[in-house]
Amino acid sequence: MSQYSGSSRGGSRGGRGRGGGDTRGRGGGPPSGRGTAFQTAGPAGRGGAPSRGGPPAAGPPQQQQFPGADRGRGRGRGGFPPGPRGGAPAQSTPSGPSGVQPTPTQVAIAPHVKALGVKRPAFGTRGNSILLDINAFETKIPEGLIYHYTEFSPQAGSKPLKMELFRKVQALPEFLQASHGKKGVYDSDNQFFSTVSLGDNCQFQLQDRRKTYSVRLTQVATINPQILVEYVQGQREREDHVTTVLTAFNVAIRMGLMEKFPLYNRNSFFIREAEVRGFKDRKSIRPVMGKMIINIDVSTGVVVKGGPLIAMALQFFKQPVNNVQFLANLNPRDKTALERFLRGVKFVTNDAPDARPSSIKNLTSASAEQYKFKKDDGKEISIAQYNQQKGTPLRYPKLPCVEKIGMSKAVYPMEHCIVRAQLLPKQVESDQINDVLGFSTMKPHIRLQRIREGFQFLEYGQNEYLRDFGISIDPNPLRVQARVLHPPELQYSGKFERPQGGSWRTGKFFAAKEVKGWVIVNLSGNYPGLDVPRIAQDIRQSCTTQGMKWTNNPPISFARNPMSDPEVAIKEALAEHRKKGGDANLIIVIIPDEGKDLYYRIKHFGDVKLGIATQCLKASKCAKGGRDYSTNVSLKINAKLGGTNVVLKPTDAKFLSEQPVLILGADVMHSRAMGDEGLGRPSFAAVTGNIDMPGCRYVGVGRAQQTRQEMIQDLEGMVMQIIAEYKKANPGRRPFTSVLYFRDGVAENQFKTVIEDELPKIRSACAKSGIKTGIKLTCLIVGKRHHFRLFPADASSADRTGNAPPGTVLDSVITSPVDFDFYLQPHAGVHCNVLVDDNLFTPDDLQQLTFNLCHVYARSTRSVSLPAPVYYAHLVCSRANHRYDPKGNFSLDAPAQRSMGKEDAERRLQEFIKAFMPLHPNTQSVMYFQ
Repeated sequence: MSQYSGSSRGGSRGGRGRGGGDTRGRGGGPPSGRGTAFQTAGPAGRGGAPSRGGPPAAGPPQQQQFPGADRGRGRGRGGFPPGPRGGAPAQSTPSGPSGVQPTPTQVAIAPHVKALGVKRPAFGTRGNSILLDINAFETKIPEGLIYHYTEFSPQAGSKPLKMELFRKVQALPEFLQASHGKKGVYDSDNQFFSTVSLGDNCQFQLQDRRKTYSVRLTQVATINPQILVEYVQGQREREDHVTTVLTAFNVAIRMGLMEKFPLYNRNSFFIREAEVRGFKDRKSIRPVMGKMIINIDVSTGVVVKGGPLIAMALQFFKQPVNNVQFLANLNPRDKTALERFLRGVKFVTNDAPDARPSSIKNLTSASAEQYKFKKDDGKEISIAQYNQQKGTPLRYPKLPCVEKIGMSKAVYPMEHCIVRAQLLPKQVESDQINDVLGFSTMKPHIRLQRIREGFQFLEYGQNEYLRDFGISIDPNPLRVQARVLHPPELQYSGKFERPQGGSWRTGKFFAAKEVKGWVIVNLSGNYPGLDVPRIAQDIRQSCTTQGMKWTNNPPISFARNPMSDPEVAIKEALAEHRKKGGDANLIIVIIPDEGKDLYYRIKHFGDVKLGIATQCLKASKCAKGGRDYSTNVSLKINAKLGGTNVVLKPTDAKFLSEQPVLILGADVMHSRAMGDEGLGRPSFAAVTGNIDMPGCRYVGVGRAQQTRQEMIQDLEGMVMQIIAEYKKANPGRRPFTSVLYFRDGVAENQFKTVIEDELPKIRSACAKSGIKTGIKLTCLIVGKRHHFRLFPADASSADRTGNAPPGTVLDSVITSPVDFDFYLQPHAGVHCNVLVDDNLFTPDDLQQLTFNLCHVYARSTRSVSLPAPVYYAHLVCSRANHRYDPKGNFSLDAPAQRSMGKEDAERRLQEFIKAFMPLHPNTQSVMYFQ
């Protein structure tokens, strides 16, 4: 499967080390296509680049004329030199050894223009110059007026039905006469845009076999796109007028793709050629410094190719298609794993293949011959008996049935379900990523070539809606001049290391801890090649080589089968260790590769009940072993015991070493449940903060909060808890007066809420914690899920992998025309927006500090994609599930109750919040989340 689409689907966070990791995933290969996706990418949602567009808030249908609407009605003349048919990329005209000249980079911001956060103070100059190609294509801002209408059709409830009706309206003779043959564009909700005025109000009637539909259009605004020109030139603030223009252009792009690729969901478009390809499209036109662009990227995704659900389930377990009986004998762990994989997948039944697809909620515990329901006459009958009476006896009555998402309690025999070709609506488990990883990790020059091919494939030049709006797109990607920052020098015990190419050799830990006693519990069964004594020896040797003290006693080793209760096995091992002298402060557990539920129970037992560090190891990685593996395990162990692996050299971190500074990282994680399953499930907030002067050792605080709440509700209490840990670790030191707040997971339309809601809570927490003097607060929103990719323009600009070097920074061309933001590539790229800066950083200093903090992530010996405090906050969020008792009824992986009303959902949510257990006091003061 190759996909051309609008944004990357997330993916793993880079730089987590090379092994030794706590397991997260479940085995089994996905029954799917795989590969790349060309994306017309714009602002992402959670955690990504801030949204730069979106529909304006609904309001009364009264017409208004936007500023500049009287400046003329000409269609956009001029544009870009034509490329090949369909918008294929033209060859760049060479200009010296580097090819085309870099795009002009800077605009002057008018004094009266206000920013969403901090207005850009200047541009950075530090670092070595580098030429890059960007997967962004300049887009001509048209000149003609746009007429904005709201659509009202009370008979049509769903968006697909609304779009179907509107396509019929576009074909009506009376509509074509009023619009002079121009179709206009519709967002499938309530907004319609046209380049021709249809009058203040117009109404159309549609009749089908069942009912009559009425579609009424009411004009609410006349828009002149020249206000967008003023915004990108820094002469106008970001306001609703600008947002509406962008919405119209984005809808125009989307309409063309929806017609070309009829198989689509909210973000993706698919076609069938030799393989399945998908195109994701989000708000794709973006205003940047001095211009408007469209952003196209290649991404990977897992595509279900369609077919019988039974075949898909068997392929998930890598079973032959004729081994259907396997599905009738699933153990609870495998059934849960299959349900997680299938949840949200769209299907139809073989007796109604053309019906609107339903989505899978879960599998029934009872088989088709056991699951009973009441017929209209009140008699109870099993599904197998019902089909027998219909004359269509089931071939596999012992298989579970499928329950769909929705208010009804309808279930279907598994053999009747047919899966539609579709992009999986969720991230695949970590073990399944290997099936697409090789396809996605293409060389940069190949990726850029695929993007060029994607531009041609999307055929913007043939998009009649773009032509009607006068939008033309330059077929050449932007070339820009960026800079490469110098990496910081890192301090170990007795030596300094300067990273080369983003990585470095580890040394003796800056502050090594002691393993006073340890146990190893093997829950992986008789895994081939697993040598537990060798693993114990390798880990111990690696830890002592890096300065850790280690007891001379050998570990207590217990072997149990994978179905054993891990809590019982660990208690037995600890009791045996106690008999031989002293308490253990480290528990190592070897688990099967498919041991996600074991991992959950082990972490809960260690983090919440015992307060003892636990390190889970996958059996497959243990069997391979090796020096790199044991080294990475030792990095985690020292941090979990309260040690510090590495710090920044004071001369490379003057702001952090010359004064006490509190560095905070924050993130919010939402439930991945779909449909009505999102009801009654909390979101989880996490805040991390340093408790040392170099800013390299952190504690983490987590909370369960309101469903889908992006703002951190108890931020004040969480920061106060961190300050208490800071004071405990630094007795007698003068209090900090500066706070750096790195916030992940916030879109641009939430910036104002962060400023008005979260930042006052941080200031209040400091005041209530005894910080009498007013703090100087700097707040950065950081996100990886933007879609810009930085490609070296020539070999001299690339590192040994062909990528832009770590430390590449760009604060012009593709950045905001007004706001202080920049793109930084410490590993993968991160987008930073500065909302508040009481510390008055220069762009150079703030960019360098952000880059430096990407080098102190304890689990890795290379720079990572996010500043360490943000990365740690993400880890704390991911461990939220472990704060619930595994024996209780609070698994986030289990499906929610059916047909849950608002009152029931609120009650269930409060139960979740109340059941969220605190960490053990021993755990709270260390980096347990490693």
